Amino acid sequence: MRLTRQLHVLEAHLLHYQSLLRHFRISVNFIQGTPNPAMESEVFNDSRDISKELMERECKNLLSEIERLEMRREILSSRLKNAMDLAYATVNITDSRLTRRLTEATVRDSAAMRQVHYFPYTVTDGDELASDLISDDDLSTGQPHSSKHGVFYVGPI
Repeated sequence: MRLTRQLHVLEAHLLHYQSLLRHFRISVNFIQGTPNPAMESEVFNDSRDISKELMERECKNLLSEIERLEMRREILSSRLKNAMDLAYATVNITDSRLTRRLTEATVRDSAAMRQVHYFPYTVTDGDELASDLISDDDLSTGQPHSSKHGVFYVGPI
């Protein structure tokens, strides 16, 4: 559970990082495509071309670095996905093992219940059953207990 939570935190960080890179790319593209109005004045005629070349080169460098960082993020994201898949597979394997053990225990219990059900039955007459069930109070009265009606007991041994 703790590992899964940490993997999801890493995934959230990678998504945030992706968002930051996208916004940074938008900002660099804006700077590259938008001329600086301050540089358009007559005062900067000498340095305008040098500044424009420098700005173009630095924007290209920044865009290539952003591209490199995005590729690195994609690699890390795929590694994270593999780790998450492995974690889920491990949890599924553990769950299936526990389910198999539970099923085996259920089958054993079911077999034991069937054996109890198939125990042989015995037949005893009423006199024998009565002699087993007579309390001491009945013996103290001295009255005989006999079975004139032929009562039988059928039950498991």
